[in-house]
Amino acid sequence: MINNLFQNIIDEVTGQKPIYSDEFFTTGFESIDNILTGFQSGKFVVIGGRPGMGGTTLALNMFLREAVNQIPTAYFSLDTTEREIAKKLISIAGNIPFSNFKQKTYSRQAQDKIINRILELKDIPSFVECNPQFNIDTLVNRIKVQVSSHATKIIYVDNLQLLAYNDANQDHDRYGKVCIQLKKLALELNIVIVVLSGLNRQVEYREGYEAKIPQISDLYGSSKIEGLADIILMVFRPAYYNVYYDMEGNEVQNDFCIHVVKHKNGPLGTIKLIFTKETFSLT
Repeated sequence: MINNLFQNIIDEVTGQKPIYSDEFFTTGFESIDNILTGFQSGKFVVIGGRPGMGGTTLALNMFLREAVNQIPTAYFSLDTTEREIAKKLISIAGNIPFSNFKQKTYSRQAQDKIINRILELKDIPSFVECNPQFNIDTLVNRIKVQVSSHATKIIYVDNLQLLAYNDANQDHDRYGKVCIQLKKLALELNIVIVVLSGLNRQVEYREGYEAKIPQISDLYGSSKIEGLADIILMVFRPAYYNVYYDMEGNEVQNDFCIHVVKHKNGPLGTIKLIFTKETFSLT
């Protein structure tokens, strides 16, 4: 009944329904939530960035913070392993340099720090699965099982290009077809789906580092993605291009910029976080 929908809106605007309810979920970052009002159920979100720019870093930081906030969250990846992701999550959560995991032996202090952090994280409502052979059909099935079994609210998919490459129908519109299915799935299951996407190389040919700030047209399959995505976030780090100070002389070496280039029914803007390279953490 339409009356029930209207009553839900009344409850929301009068404060009887919390802002992070069944429909809205915090990203874990107040500065991002201030623009997006969190992630909303049924929405399809795209994070774009060049390789090494920090798209996966942003996704993992949000994934971890959401799970710590007791939001059931899942992360599906086609280009890494569960073990690698687990180590990065421990680094982020414990402020532990990722290089520590490359040692052949661990000091007692390092052992204790890692184990204590694992004990703190082991019961958060999160799930990670990595499979380089995922295609859109197998991924959709895995997501449906995850949502049905664990009431998962937010799904991360890393990344669009590998998923589209595994599509049996290798035509020019495969990015669009994959995005259409993910968009429909978000609506069908009333969940948030966040997919990571690479950018084409044209961005590297623009002169001046500010000209290299990503635009929607830099996304692979940009015309389809622009029409389907509810939110598009572009990540950008000046230090990626060896820029450590801005024109005013301010240090930007650790700046991690998130450009909200599409926000259906909402404002655009730029969010600046601080990136700690040694631990992959954002603050």
